[in-house]
Amino acid sequence: MKRREFINWVGVGVLASSLPIAIAACRTTAESTADAPTRDDGFTEIGSVADLDSQAVLTHDDVQGIPVAVMRDPATSEGLLAVNTLCPHRACVVEWDSGSSLFSCPCHDSKFEANGDLVDGPASNGLERLDATIEEDTVLVRF
Repeated sequence: MKRREFINWVGVGVLASSLPIAIAACRTTAESTADAPTRDDGFTEIGSVADLDSQAVLTHDDVQGIPVAVMRDPATSEGLLAVNTLCPHRACVVEWDSGSSLFSCPCHDSKFEANGDLVDGPASNGLERLDATIEEDTVLVRF
């Protein structure tokens, strides 16, 4: 093999090994620009009322850098409950368990009410509550 062929193959290898990094960088940019912008009043759109009613819980992984969940308030049909779904114990993202009607942390099994109140630890605090409202057919959240 000639020196020029060897150098060409090394170049191809370098390009091929950097391809996954380039793809990952493009993916991150595409996801962040797809998010709805924050309005002047601080609210961010996370979905439609139709989606909320059909799914019971609207979740979004990145609203101003925070994962959130929104649902109808069981105490009042017009009200909404919205929480930051990062567990205060170790920052794992909690998941809604419709069977138990609780948020459950998959990392250490902390449990939280729909309004974010702590039910069972090891977390020592509840989930952060957020402002949520419906405007026309859109569900909005504000920190």
